[in-house]
Amino acid sequence: MQPQELLENAIAKAGSAYKLALLLDIDQAHISRWRKGTKPMSLEAIADLAAYLETDVGLAVTEALIEQTKGTARGERIRRAVGKTLRAVRGVTAGVLFGLVAAAAGAGSYGNDALSALGLKRRR
Repeated sequence: MQPQELLENAIAKAGSAYKLALLLDIDQAHISRWRKGTKPMSLEAIADLAAYLETDVGLAVTEALIEQTKGTARGERIRRAVGKTLRAVRGVTAGVLFGLVAAAAGAGSYGNDALSALGLKRRR
């Protein structure tokens, strides 16, 4: 998830930018500047947002680091070093989700419960 998307999702979850600032114990001006793009989010702030949203902090920080260093020699080294790992993690996540959905689709009433938990319905 991109930093801007993390920020907007966190604001939505908190109810407002003001409430998010209170929850994260930061100045609301930081959130305003992040939204406007006049101040980049620190990796620490990205980690805070990901943790608040209960998403993978390591993945969020790594993706942000790659994005922040894009087009630089350092960025290319980082991208090469972690690129394979990120693709593997994303592939595993997608594979696990697909497996759960596929299993649930053919598993009777247990399948209905699993699909329901994912917010899906069985096709008839």
